[in-house]
Amino acid sequence: MATSGRARGPTQCRDAVGRLDSVGIRGEGRPRAVYGFDMRVTNPAGGPRWLVFPETFPREGRQLPAPGRGTVERLEAVRLAGRGRVIAVHAAGAGGFRAIYLPPGAKAVLNELPILADWTMPYATAKIEVIVAHEILIDDVPLSSWIQGSLVAGPDSDVSLASDPSAQLELAKPLAAGGHTVTIQDDCRTTAQAILKHEDF
Repeated sequence: MATSGRARGPTQCRDAVGRLDSVGIRGEGRPRAVYGFDMRVTNPAGGPRWLVFPETFPREGRQLPAPGRGTVERLEAVRLAGRGRVIAVHAAGAGGFRAIYLPPGAKAVLNELPILADWTMPYATAKIEVIVAHEILIDDVPLSSWIQGSLVAGPDSDVSLASDPSAQLELAKPLAAGGHTVTIQDDCRTTAQAILKHEDF
């Protein structure tokens, strides 16, 4: 049975996550397993905002890795399969993240959002920090300038990160080899929690 997550954070940010459900695990197990989550999100701001999700859970007893707290080495943007239009931007690395760009008041259901875990211990629950940001910069350049085409999502979408994307957007210019700095200009941050499922998804 799905378990609804409860978000904590500033009033505006609490409205960003309506539901968080664990759907299972992929991989060989501990460490380096991938957990999947279904998440219902809303842009609570009066203007377009990025909703930013971690690529990897922080290591045990640490705050890293985490979005913007390290460099990234790869960048891609894909249009997700499903109902409506959502472009998922994925930056890989110690400061890696996944992000979607929602107009004000827009809602999206993200199915099977993957988050990597390096944990060595089994856990019953997991907390996910979701960032509401007005800008994301890579090497001080706005994220939208790195990618060709519009990144703005539709007003109401239900999409999957597990299915093959319906389209891949081209980069305006490739990331050069090596690490690239990430700056997340956030409005607020909230934390949602879910009971973990450990069966395959």
